[in-house]
Amino acid sequence: QRGLLIQPSEVPSYMSWSFSAHQLPTSGEVTSLVHVPEQSLLVTLSDHGLYELVPGHPARRIEGLRDATCVYRDRRNQYWVTTDDQLFSFDLANGRFSQVLNVPAGNVRKVVSDKQGRLYLSTYGQGLCVYDPTSRQSWQYDMDHALNGDDKDHLCNNWVCDLMSDS
Repeated sequence: QRGLLIQPSEVPSYMSWSFSAHQLPTSGEVTSLVHVPEQSLLVTLSDHGLYELVPGHPARRIEGLRDATCVYRDRRNQYWVTTDDQLFSFDLANGRFSQVLNVPAGNVRKVVSDKQGRLYLSTYGQGLCVYDPTSRQSWQYDMDHALNGDDKDHLCNNWVCDLMSDS
């Protein structure tokens, strides 16, 4: 059986969320999870898109991006959703997506942000794509392109499966 196991901090026992009991697809895999404070959980399912799970309610598929691969909430509480080769800002209250970037590398896996609010998109096979929402500029960081223009600052390979911010 496929599903999620959730342990809310205010509830000492575990809660099981069965996909089949909520008419969610059981094929594919969970590719990302984002907690929406005081509200719900956003989940991307490979090949099925973005869903919102609200305790005590049926799961809701968020229409608009069937091929969503990752959902992310940054430090400013802005939501971001990726497809294989695009980045969207996401207005959860209105359920609206706004495309902000075509990711030239494609194959986007994960998103994380730094203190300055820049988004780092990991790609499988093409390194990192960095997007600055303030300036709306992006750049590539991979085996051939250094992040700061320094020839010594390259990735050792281009297959970035996951990311974590240490700041």
